Amino acid sequence: MPQLATFYYKRFWVVSGKAALVLLLSYTLYHQIGRHDYWKSFASLWTHEIWSQHWPYLFCALLLMPVNWALETWKWWTLFNKIYPSPYLMALRAVLAGITLSLFTPHRVGEYGGRLLPYPFSVHRQVIMASLVANYGQLLSLLSAGFLGISYLGRIFFAENDILYYSGLGVIGLLIALLWWSFLAIKRFIPIISRLNWPKWMQWLPRTFELGTLFNKAALVQVALLAGVRYLVYSWQLVLLLYFFGLNIPWLSLLMGVFAIFLLQSGLPLPPALGVLTRGELGVLVWQHFQPNPLVILAASLALFIINLAIPALLGMIVIVKTNITKSFGYERGVD
Repeated sequence: MPQLATFYYKRFWVVSGKAALVLLLSYTLYHQIGRHDYWKSFASLWTHEIWSQHWPYLFCALLLMPVNWALETWKWWTLFNKIYPSPYLMALRAVLAGITLSLFTPHRVGEYGGRLLPYPFSVHRQVIMASLVANYGQLLSLLSAGFLGISYLGRIFFAENDILYYSGLGVIGLLIALLWWSFLAIKRFIPIISRLNWPKWMQWLPRTFELGTLFNKAALVQVALLAGVRYLVYSWQLVLLLYFFGLNIPWLSLLMGVFAIFLLQSGLPLPPALGVLTRGELGVLVWQHFQPNPLVILAASLALFIINLAIPALLGMIVIVKTNITKSFGYERGVD
C-alpha cells in the first residue's frame, strides 16, 4: 500500500506539472501571437494583393521549417551518437521538447532540460555535453555571419571613420578565428578544465566535459558545416517573409541585415518568445537608409516566430506529455 500511495503521489505531481506546462505554453503563445498590437500589425499587411502576388515566398519559408529543425537535430545527433548511439527520430523528439521549454527561458537554457526527457537518467550528462558543443558551433556560425553582416553594413555607418572601422573588423575577425580554433581543438582544453578546483556540488561538470574527448575532429567539422547551413536556412526564411510582406530592398542588403540583426539580438538576455518586437526595432535601425516600413519587419518577425518556434513547440508539447518523466529522471526501477 505505501508503494501504491507513493506511485499515485508521483503520478499526481507529474500530471499536474504537464498540465501546468500546457497552460504556460498556451499563455506564452497567446501573449506573443494574440496581443492586439502585434496581431493588428500582422493582419493589416495580410491583404489579398500580398497573398496573390507573394505567396511563393511564404510557401518556401514554410517548407524550410522542417529543414531547419532536421538540420538542428542532425547537428546535435552527430555528436550525441558518438557517446550514446540512439535513433535519429528519438533525437528529433528531444529537440522538439527542447524547443517547447526554451520558450520560457532566457538564452534558451530550457532547451537542455527538454532534450533530457526522452533519454534515461544515466545518459543525461551525454545529452548535456553534446548540446553544449553543438550549440557552441551554432553560436560561432551566428558570430561569423553576423561579422559579415556588420562588415557589409558598417561601410555605411562608418563611412567617415575608416580607421576605426577596419581596426574593429581586424580585432573582431581575429577573435572569431580564435573561437573557431577552440571549437575544433576542444580536446586540448578538457584536461585543463578537469584540473580546476571544482566545489563538491559541481563535480558533475568536469566529468561531463570529459565526454568531449570522444568527439573527433571529423565530427566537429561536420557539426560546424551543419550549423552554417542551418544558419543560412533560417536567415533565408526571414528574408523570404520580408519579401512576402512587401519589403523592397536588394537581396544582398536584406540578407546581410538579417545576419546583423541576429547577431545584435543574440546579446539581449530575452527568451525567444519576447524577442519579436526587439527584432523589429533592430530591423528599422539596420535598414534605415532604405526607410523600411517598421510594420513589415514586425509582421515578418512574428511570422518567423510562428513558423519556426510556435508550431514546433506545439509538437514538442505532445512529446513532453507522452514522455514518462519519472523514468527519464531515474525515479523508476529498471532504468539503464
